[in-house]
This record gives sequence, structure tokens and C-alpha cells, in this order.
Amino acid sequence: MATWKHRQTGPITKSDYRYIMSLTLMMVIFFSYLAFTMLQDSLKKIDDMAIKEGQLIYKEVVKEQYKGNNYRYTFVFRLNTMSQFLGIFLGSGESAIEEGKQWNDKFVTGDNLKVYYDNNFITESENITRLIWRIEKDNQVIYQTGTRGKRIIGIVCLGVDLIFIAMGLWIRKRYKMSKL
Repeated sequence: MATWKHRQTGPITKSDYRYIMSLTLMMVIFFSYLAFTMLQDSLKKIDDMAIKEGQLIYKEVVKEQYKGNNYRYTFVFRLNTMSQFLGIFLGSGESAIEEGKQWNDKFVTGDNLKVYYDNNFITESENITRLIWRIEKDNQVIYQTGTRGKRIIGIVCLGVDLIFIAMGLWIRKRYKMSKL
């Protein structure tokens, strides 16, 4: 009877090789797509964003439950020129609650705002976008986010992708060696 240790150090069967290579290929495709998307998003400029100007007609800190008793918070607002809601993700915990209070105090209903945001089919179907790049109030920038996080995620995904490619090459070499 073969033990796990024997199976681990023994030759790779053709069915095992195909299975491992198909999983590796799926992971390479997934991480390549994720890296490409993140790096492409990190190259966007403020000129590529949708822009809406209008008066603030609604604001609220929304508390959403996830994973049992954990909650996450989003500052949600809407302009009179949009049917879609806009949101700034605050995170979870006490710091998110405090930050939500600060955002709620910073805006007053009737404020004239100019919002730069990235809209896509997912945000349109949810009727809220959390992909806000910049908010201007009275021609002063009061909120701005960068693309550094997406760039870092894209680079990390490329690194993971290279690891899966190396693993696939190693498995291929090991399979060929076991056939000799």
C-alpha cells in the first residue's frame, strides 16, 4: 500500500500531471488578469474619470454587517444631478465610526460639490460607486485618493504569477524526469 510519503516522492502519473498543470494554468490566467486590471487602473489619470457637479441632497454613514458580528462602514451621499449614490469606504471598527462622523460633519446638505469618479457596469448595477478619485468643495480638494494601492496589488499579483509559472515549469521537469 502506498503511503503519502511514497506518493509525494514517487513518480508523477499522467493524470496527476494533467490535473496539477490545469490548476496551475488557471491560477496563472487568474493572476495575470488581476495584475493586468490593477496595473491598467493604476495608470488612469484624473482626466479619464467621469465628473459630476451638483448640490448635495443626501448624506449618511451606512453600517453593513459582514462575517458574523463584524460591521463595515461607508459614507454614502448623492448629488441632485445624479440618480446614483456615491460612497467613500471607511473600513470597520471604532476608527471607521469616527471617520464617518468627520465626513458627516464636513458636508452640509446644499453644498456644491464636484466629484471625479470611475464608473463601471458593476457600480451602475449596484447604484453606488465607491471608486471616487477626488471631491472638490468650493474649488478646494477635500478628498483625493491615489493609485499606489492598485499598483502595489498589480505588482504583487505579477510576483504570484511568476511563482505559479515557476511551479508549472518545475512540475513539468519533474514529470519528464519520472518518465525516464
